[in-house]
Amino acid sequence: MDDLAVLRHFNRIYTQRVGVLEDSFLGMGRPLSVSRLLYEMGLSTPSRWPP
Repeated sequence: MDDLAVLRHFNRIYTQRVGVLEDSFLGMGRPLSVSRLLYEMGLSTPSRWPP
């Protein structure tokens, strides 16, 4: 396998073992993508809308 194939293989195995691709990331009842979005929204500064 070339280096890229080895890296992709590692990533697939790692994400499966950690469980980040399951429907309930860390038992929170939501997938990783939604958890990440909510996390990023929480880090952002509050908007001043409406002005």
